[in-house]
Amino acid sequence: MSAYDHEADGRVVYGLQHGYVRPVCTFIFWEYSDSFIARRAVRIEDGPWGHMGIGFKLLTGEQIYYEALFGKGFIGAKPLIRLQNFVKENPKRKYALEYTDLNESQSQEKLNRCEEMKGTAGYAELQLLFMAMSERYHIPVPRSKNRVVCSEAVSRILYPEIDLRDSRRSRHDMVNPVSAWRRWLEIKNGYGHISAPVVAPAAA
Repeated sequence: MSAYDHEADGRVVYGLQHGYVRPVCTFIFWEYSDSFIARRAVRIEDGPWGHMGIGFKLLTGEQIYYEALFGKGFIGAKPLIRLQNFVKENPKRKYALEYTDLNESQSQEKLNRCEEMKGTAGYAELQLLFMAMSERYHIPVPRSKNRVVCSEAVSRILYPEIDLRDSRRSRHDMVNPVSAWRRWLEIKNGYGHISAPVVAPAAA
């Protein structure tokens, strides 16, 4: 099974539902799955990533994440080891994990927003590819206030403390994984686009 077929264990889910789980920091992750859609999207966008999500390191030391998937919508929380194992299954897959400087209180607010967003519908599988084509070829892409793609969800949740929009993408639903990666590097390092590093899967 892939990482996308699992939720967090029952204890973590129960803790989230009853307010017992406390995050200490927030992270963003980017992932390349080597799927047909991912290959086409990154080729058009000229960047390294086809998917992204948001996660949290908990007071217990565990790490969980949320993501918006085609056909499943916004889901989580899942243990980070699921994503790591998914990447390990195929040498062409890769991911990068970046910790933000959001504090515990801000991370709790972001975690609450993730829980509130759960169940929001996703788009059809080709939506991210259409978004990439729209940027390059100026093809209009239908968008819905009731649906989210992965990058839009992360952009909305992190705002306003972290703004992943840029001069070309003034709305959250225009943000894609590649543009968010470049914008994050600007926020983190104070300079523009650079090539993404080769990221090895983290140890289990």
